[in-house]
Amino acid sequence: MKLEQLRQKLLLNNQTTPKKVLLNEGKTDKVFKSNKINTQNTRTKVDKKMRLIGITGSKGKSTVAYILHKYLQKMAYKSVLYSSISIDSPTSFNVADVAVENPLINEQGLLDAIEEAIAYDADFLVLEVNERAIHKGLTKDIPFDVRVITNISKNHNNIFYPNYVEIKKSFFSEIKAEDDVTCIFSESNEQMFDEIYASTPKNKVTYMSEYVTRIKEIDQSKVNFKLSSDGRLDTLGGLNFTIAKGSNKYSFESNLIMPYNAINLAGVVAILDTLNVFDNAVFRDFIQDLNIPGRDEIIHINGRHIIITTGIDPQLEKLKKYQSNGEINKIVVVSGAPGFGHKHWVHEFQEENLIKEREAGIKYAYTYIGNYADKVYITETDNGTTNLNSLMDYQASFLNNDIPYVTESNRKEAIRKAITDSKQGDVIYIAGRGNRNMLCTSYEGFKLHLDKAVVLDIIKELNWSN
Repeated sequence: MKLEQLRQKLLLNNQTTPKKVLLNEGKTDKVFKSNKINTQNTRTKVDKKMRLIGITGSKGKSTVAYILHKYLQKMAYKSVLYSSISIDSPTSFNVADVAVENPLINEQGLLDAIEEAIAYDADFLVLEVNERAIHKGLTKDIPFDVRVITNISKNHNNIFYPNYVEIKKSFFSEIKAEDDVTCIFSESNEQMFDEIYASTPKNKVTYMSEYVTRIKEIDQSKVNFKLSSDGRLDTLGGLNFTIAKGSNKYSFESNLIMPYNAINLAGVVAILDTLNVFDNAVFRDFIQDLNIPGRDEIIHINGRHIIITTGIDPQLEKLKKYQSNGEINKIVVVSGAPGFGHKHWVHEFQEENLIKEREAGIKYAYTYIGNYADKVYITETDNGTTNLNSLMDYQASFLNNDIPYVTESNRKEAIRKAITDSKQGDVIYIAGRGNRNMLCTSYEGFKLHLDKAVVLDIIKELNWSN
């Protein structure tokens, strides 16, 4: 198997003695040490020539991978990222910060990613790993230095993989005896936490909200990194939180929104600490104005709050709480639902299962929107060969007349209407696409579309400013 051959190459390659690397000629030769700012732009390659980090989970894996990669680059390390948010590799044809459907679609794709990183002489390769890659055995022969599970949702993707939970857990159990690896995970379900903790064969590091740890009665002695807040954790203005490891406690502020992003940031800190490259001062500065393409990107403009993202759950519930507290006016959603777009290209996803997934997803999404939003603009998202007007009517049927809605087949026009019809204090929540830049409108063709670019164009046309 090619991956087994590559495994041997990586194991041999990573036996290289650590060496100091001077990044800028003429600078004072000082070696980077953890928790001190690297003002001289010099560093020591850590432990191995290239470190591999694999990150999976039901939610948060893309965000954690992206933040980790960007921080490593800020610290002047050569990092390669393969994530659904972005493929960032100097030898890849993909455009950085533009989403891909699946960063590790097959064995050749994984081989290419690793070979690219080796050729680049990378210090780190960060891989987002989905359940399909684990199920197909793509990860079992890779000698990761760090394996991460951000969380496991029992009901996630159970149509295509009835054994979804076991597939995710096997990301740890597939580790070979000779691998020198640290397993990092977070899990708010007590039974799941105990199962993963007990079955993890190697070094393990955990991170979790102190509140959830207490409420779910999880053994706090088993939690290495604890997230808490001295005041209010989250607002539409950003996050305010602390991360504690033993007696060390760090306070942070970030412009990222939604409380789960604080958990994601705690996961990044746990990984960086494990890799011995965490610098508290640099990280604090790094996350203050952090932007994650297509993941809860927020634009505060002309008294409105425009959010560009992928999902709706649990974000709309959180926005409803802000509304109840009088912080925002109305919650206006722009959303579509996929027909038979990208997934039909992967032949193991049979059409019967696609129909089940689509119908279950639409019913859940629009019932949820009806419960938490004040208005929704229904539009296109990868409808493929599905009749778009029929699809939009089908989606609207689950609102049960609970909230007003507008159907608009052109996504750009739907976004325009939602913004121009809004009032000061409103949240315009644009869901479903994030930073994906193509709409799948048929088996044969695409339409170029990026939600954020559309929003910025509309703002410019309206001549809005803060």
